[in-house]
Amino acid sequence: MWAHFVQNTAPMRRAAIAVVILVSASAFAAGPRAAAAATCGATQSPSGTLYLPNVTKTLGGQLGWVTPFIVQNVGTAATTLEVAFYGFATGSLVTCRAVGGLAPGASYADVPNDDTDLPDDAQFSVVVRSFGAPVVAVVNEQRGSGNASEAMAYTGFTSGATRAFLPNVARRFYGYDTPFIVQDVGALQATVTIVFASFDGTSTLALVRSVQPGRSIVIDPDTLPGLRDATQYSVAISSDQPVATAVNASQSAAAPVSYSYDALASGAAKLYAPFVVKNDEIGRSSPVVVQNVGSASARPTLAFTSIGSFTLIRTFTGPVIDPGRSWVFDPRFEHLTLTPCGAAGSAACLADGTYSLVIDSPGATIAAVVLPTGPTVAGAYTASGSPAARTHLPNVTKRLGGDAGWTTPIVLQSAQASRATLRWRRFADGTLVLTQVVALPIGEGSTGALLIDPRDIAELPDGQYSVVIDAENGPAAAIVIEVAEGGDDHMIYEGLPAP
Repeated sequence: MWAHFVQNTAPMRRAAIAVVILVSASAFAAGPRAAAAATCGATQSPSGTLYLPNVTKTLGGQLGWVTPFIVQNVGTAATTLEVAFYGFATGSLVTCRAVGGLAPGASYADVPNDDTDLPDDAQFSVVVRSFGAPVVAVVNEQRGSGNASEAMAYTGFTSGATRAFLPNVARRFYGYDTPFIVQDVGALQATVTIVFASFDGTSTLALVRSVQPGRSIVIDPDTLPGLRDATQYSVAISSDQPVATAVNASQSAAAPVSYSYDALASGAAKLYAPFVVKNDEIGRSSPVVVQNVGSASARPTLAFTSIGSFTLIRTFTGPVIDPGRSWVFDPRFEHLTLTPCGAAGSAACLADGTYSLVIDSPGATIAAVVLPTGPTVAGAYTASGSPAARTHLPNVTKRLGGDAGWTTPIVLQSAQASRATLRWRRFADGTLVLTQVVALPIGEGSTGALLIDPRDIAELPDGQYSVVIDAENGPAAAIVIEVAEGGDDHMIYEGLPAP
């Protein structure tokens, strides 16, 4: 969501990267309520701070973009939140509200369309300070209804970084435009340098922009002179103040689709991607965009393991990627060519199916974004360079809104973990509803994944939950896939380690 898009009537989409899906305001009726609006006045040091670069209310009209966001208490004590909304255009404080009594494990949801102290058709950056416990958050970006619905999501930032990387930014590439939003999360005005490099290195552009503390700006590739149409770029951001950046991608086709992902502050030599698909029943396939974010050349190896069977299926070695550049593995094409895979496939093709993926590039530092997209749906998430022993999922649902409503399968990938315990807590008050133990592959090199569908858990009532995953004998990575019937009701977000 960005004002420029609405002013030019270009449709926006929901994204895939975060947590909640707003079926109706009643879905979030329970739980802590916000106090009356006030100025931000807390003087003590917060237990945690969250930055949400892009929050909107009826942006573009009553069926325009709205961004419900969910904040989860991931500590052991109750906490009070201070939620500050800043006007996107002016940077001035619009309102600040207090939310008290958020219990450990519980979540608080703010639905901007229900907030009478916010103006309509407006866009904000939001800063959340927590007093009592650390917190995490996800933002769901939604528009339209029925077959015209769109959705995308991103996770809130618990800190900023002076460097950030966007593996995939497009300018009118197969209809996609990918504006990104940069929020200054430091104490002073930020001077931000943004460098674009096409995947083949033949088109580059450098920009410098200023951002006020706590505020956000939008960079839209479609409006920038010097960038080339029908081109994919990698982007590197550097700043003298820490910043947080989220990407919103949209395609204005007959069935418009959208996705979102967070910029990466760093990379790793080995990355874990729990879910990659090729030609599933709804037509999705998952291009994987790998960016070299280090100073040495990278040559990644991609190892695909069948989900559920823990069987290594195929390994592909990519080309040499220069620092700052990106390369895409697209399972719809023969490896390292632009030749489409035939119906029968070939030795150079990944077979149809669902996989977990490990990307390994020893001696280099890489980042990656996975894009499960199809004709009528789109999603995105970033691969994990730091799988964790404990992972938080702020919003997990089972038939929320009825049989056609939102359900959110979890894909859990072992990074040497032998099993994991999932604790399902009621969204509104943090009450433990179910403890679930699942086995993961055992042994050196075990990196397979399980798909855990809430609809398959008979003892779990329909509803809305926060989930904590504790991995044993090693870390794990997780994503949540949010799906419902109708339009582009499809988004993905990454599991969040505790701050």
